[in-house]
Amino acid sequence: MKLLIPILFLSLVLTSCKGEKDKKDENSDERFNFNKEISPERTLTDSEFAVVKSLCTDLQTKRIYFEARGDRELEFTYNLTNTNCSGVSSVPGDYVATLRVSISGDLEIEGPRGQIFADDVLTDVHPSILSICTDVLSGTNVSNTRTVGALKYQYRFLKADNYILEVAKFAQNVDGLYIPTFIESFSVLSSVFGSKTGMVFDRIQVTQCSNGKAKSNRQFLK
Repeated sequence: MKLLIPILFLSLVLTSCKGEKDKKDENSDERFNFNKEISPERTLTDSEFAVVKSLCTDLQTKRIYFEARGDRELEFTYNLTNTNCSGVSSVPGDYVATLRVSISGDLEIEGPRGQIFADDVLTDVHPSILSICTDVLSGTNVSNTRTVGALKYQYRFLKADNYILEVAKFAQNVDGLYIPTFIESFSVLSSVFGSKTGMVFDRIQVTQCSNGKAKSNRQFLK
């Protein structure tokens, strides 16, 4: 069950790059894919707000726990896979990564050398979600869209067995429409997992290629 939504996310994004049409459902207007214009900006629904509040609380719990650890005290094993713009996939492999904690408390997961690895740690103060968590944890509702210069970022918040955070980066095309160029999905363990609360167990990054295909990187916590 853990893997179901991330796999569906990756499949839907890669399929969209081939120009195929997905069947519409009640959430199809907000599903991210590379051939679709950004959805209208709106505030979060009550159910989304509740999901985000729980997610940010658990990410905060993880950050506090990590910041109290010694540098290199914690190690994690990840299964890494990637697919290039030609559609060629790497052979999946398991690699050890180490939590780095600086004197100032900055966090980073040091990945294996020679491998594509996202080393930033998703917490309540991560740049991609800082403003959202700050407002939501203080009881203020937020928009599903952020504008940063010429770019727009749109968010989807889902709750199955765990939390699913999807972020898409949009840029204007020649027609002036905002179309995604990068889509990322974080699957986060909820508080029912005890010491693993707030851990990202599956992270998928998908970037559109100039040939119309997409390249993807996936790291799965074992």
